[in-house]
Amino acid sequence: TLMAEYDLPLEAIRQQIESAINIIVQQERLVSGGRKIVAIYKLGGRKEGRYNLTPVFELDRATGTFIKKI
Repeated sequence: TLMAEYDLPLEAIRQQIESAINIIVQQERLVSGGRKIVAIYKLGGRKEGRYNLTPVFELDRATGTFIKKI
């Protein structure tokens, strides 16, 4: 586990994140103050130090519906 009093290498922290998170849900705040989900991504490992995010669903802003990407 990650603990504040230990100085962990950045790579160890990135591995913890990669193993703990499966999906990311992106939301936006509306002018009214409410929130709306605009995309869902799958975390698929890392390449060259960057996380690979694969879109699962994305909001089509023109129609207000979700488009399945996988």
